[in-house]
Amino acid sequence: MPERKIVTPGWVSKTIEWDREIACIGTVTSEKRTRPDGSQITYTLLVAHDDLGPLYYDLLLDERFIKYGIETEPNGLLINQGKTSLRWEAPAGIKPEEWMAQKDDFLTPALTVIGFPATNAFWQKGEFFIRFGKVLHLPNDETLTGTYDVLILTGDGWSAQEISLVNGEAQNPIDTIDIGLSMPLIIKNGLSVPQQEIVANGHKRVLADIRNFVDFSAGAYENPDFNIRFFELVRRFQPSTISAARRITYEGGLAVVRANVTKAEADEFKTIVEDERWGLDRYFRVAEVRDENHPTRVAIQGPFPPNRTPVTLIGHTEDGKLIAGFFNGRQKTSTGVSFDEAASIMKEKGAVNIGIGVAGGDVSAVLKTQGMLKGTPGFEILNSPSNKNHQTRLAPNILTLKVPDPRAGFLY
Repeated sequence: MPERKIVTPGWVSKTIEWDREIACIGTVTSEKRTRPDGSQITYTLLVAHDDLGPLYYDLLLDERFIKYGIETEPNGLLINQGKTSLRWEAPAGIKPEEWMAQKDDFLTPALTVIGFPATNAFWQKGEFFIRFGKVLHLPNDETLTGTYDVLILTGDGWSAQEISLVNGEAQNPIDTIDIGLSMPLIIKNGLSVPQQEIVANGHKRVLADIRNFVDFSAGAYENPDFNIRFFELVRRFQPSTISAARRITYEGGLAVVRANVTKAEADEFKTIVEDERWGLDRYFRVAEVRDENHPTRVAIQGPFPPNRTPVTLIGHTEDGKLIAGFFNGRQKTSTGVSFDEAASIMKEKGAVNIGIGVAGGDVSAVLKTQGMLKGTPGFEILNSPSNKNHQTRLAPNILTLKVPDPRAGFLY
């Protein structure tokens, strides 16, 4: 296959909507950019100021994932939320605000906290965390053998490192790593990594959930009348091979993906796609391959919509400071971002290594404040999540940046 260079549009306009300094944590900026075709992307940028005060990082994990594991979709990588919740007898994940309200904990109270869901680990197989020198992953994850890019926090700050695993066991020394986030890098050692290279390398994010790379809704989700069942059903259409994933994610390329669904689900999905209000039929069509047996085999035939998605990007600057971007998508005012565009923006902002964190409705950044005297936490969502009313949703993990309460003193 011929080498593909990164192609990003020139931006017609760049507007800073607001810029805030969060004491002892960092700078938070909201920006809007417009493409030549008139479409827009809005995002929130966080740059931590590790050298300006007692900033403390914490990685909070829903331990039930490690204990109970997940039920997956038919391709065996992506979580099946319904079946997992039935197994657990409880919903999987915790909302960021609930996590941040629970416990800074009583030993380490904080005045200010920014938290955000970090990566897809636990939502799928094939990704993992490192916490205090230990690899944490889903039980019986047979995919965890190979070399992985990991964003790490040590006493020297943030950096990126390749970690080798065999059956989930680290082959590198990792004792000095306080926090590690496995993720595909779109900027590595200062150089942009084309989206299609990530696909060609067969990263598990591609085969686990193609929605991270293609917004099949073409922005229709913003309309409150859009049938949310579309997203529940489209996640069934996963590529089974790397070559199939390449065809889907190559913008403008012709591709076919298939899924086994019930006849009723196939009819429902086809009705949504053919509803002219959403314009989905401009990008792909639904063809029933077989309907005489149960389940029905259904195919979606492209070319597919532009590779734009809501996504969180996490990395670091030259001096080891955390930098994160929260890109809004599936909205009229923000169509999502391609990873090539995102890499260009984050390089412009000073990123040396940047990885793909959560995508879709998980993308959120939440600020918690607590007055010294009031003691009552307040929460502010700093971006515009692609969920109903732009609110946060349940997540399996959260990375927090805290400003300790000085009254805790030695406890930090």
